[in-house]
Amino acid sequence: MWKKLAIGFGVLILVLSIVVVVGIFWLGRDADKELAAAKQRLIDMGAPMTIEELLPPPVPEDENAAPLYLELIAMEEENPAIAEAEEEIEALTEDYDWGEVFSLSLVEEQFDELEQILNREELAEYFALLEKITDRSYFQPDWDYNKGPSLLVPEVGTQMTATRLLLAKAVLDLRQNEEANAAKYAEQALQIANHANQSYILVSMLTAAAIRNSVFVFIESFDQASDNGLPLELIESWASNKMVDNWVNALDMERLGMGGTIFPAILDGDDRQRQSLFGEDEIGLSKISSNPGMRWFFVYDYAHYLNSMADSREFALLPYCGSIDDERRVSEASSMEAAEKYRIVSRIILMPTAMVRTNLVKADSKQLLTLTGLALSAYNKDHDKYPNSLGELVPDYLDEIPVDPLTGGGFVYRPEGEGYLLYGLGPNRVDDGGTTNEDGEADDEEGDLLWKGRGSVFGGL
Repeated sequence: MWKKLAIGFGVLILVLSIVVVVGIFWLGRDADKELAAAKQRLIDMGAPMTIEELLPPPVPEDENAAPLYLELIAMEEENPAIAEAEEEIEALTEDYDWGEVFSLSLVEEQFDELEQILNREELAEYFALLEKITDRSYFQPDWDYNKGPSLLVPEVGTQMTATRLLLAKAVLDLRQNEEANAAKYAEQALQIANHANQSYILVSMLTAAAIRNSVFVFIESFDQASDNGLPLELIESWASNKMVDNWVNALDMERLGMGGTIFPAILDGDDRQRQSLFGEDEIGLSKISSNPGMRWFFVYDYAHYLNSMADSREFALLPYCGSIDDERRVSEASSMEAAEKYRIVSRIILMPTAMVRTNLVKADSKQLLTLTGLALSAYNKDHDKYPNSLGELVPDYLDEIPVDPLTGGGFVYRPEGEGYLLYGLGPNRVDDGGTTNEDGEADDEEGDLLWKGRGSVFGGL
């Protein structure tokens, strides 16, 4: 009897083993098919499949700012006065709110402290290097792209620090009626945003959007305080650099630099590569990924990642105003599917692309809104009144009536007493009557994008 039971148990184990092996084999073949289909989908839509295909032509060395940024990073590490200046300026405000600095909301004593901080000798070399950097038109980092540029973005913090200190200098000069210098520092800050936008990296592009929004806050203050205003030609040159123009390139770089580095290391790399990816705290995940019987799991994960990036790429080629709702739904569905099927890696590295795109288009919208507001100030200076419609700004002050990229329509404008109101509908594309959310901003749920320059009822005229 025991012999029969043993034989039966052995047969059962053999059958189960065969079922498991066949199951793993079938899952492996099916996963490989899904991955091949995902890659073919990208090829069919004309997406680059190697980083070399994506990279722009090299620029002259003396026009590339990237090497100088590495000098700037080294300078920050060697010169503690830079970080100290940033911290001390933040501490001037109650809630460490740089918006208070850029909008000239400091009191007299705080402006005196700001002047003392920025005029320190230890910062002179720093601002001189920033001037050299912003004199260069291009940003092409000399990174090892095979290691994945999305994993290495050293410039982001450095660029934010530089922008804050440059705009603080601009604020100080504007308060001292040095308008030309103030405009120069604002232009340098915008050039740093342009550099970040050329990186083809989503994190850097979000940084570029944040920098531009900070500059726009300052420009509104400049317009309020200045009798002469900023030169329209200068503003028009800024407005020609649209954040969203590099959006498709950034998606491709994210896919090739992030996913194209991590997944191949998991599927075909050695233990050292996997350990370097997951770190010492994720030894269990590293062991799972190296198990041949679990390869199919990560192949499915890779296919899901590529299909999600392909979805984002398809939407990126459509106008924002007609595709963003569908893009959000697809993005949310992709995240839910990843959660339900335990797609560990894609859940970790998939960027919320719809949110990123919204921030970039919102920055472009605010840029055009700023250009329109400054054109209104220039019109008022020449005619001692504001126009009845934005059409009257064309062609002397604007080449054409700006089209809001968030909505595909125009900005809301109407004269109000001695001033006017000017605003965009914001990411929710609903006219909220010139109101904002509780943070004074516009988001997916509520709020309009307001112009608060000279003459604007939102800026107190």
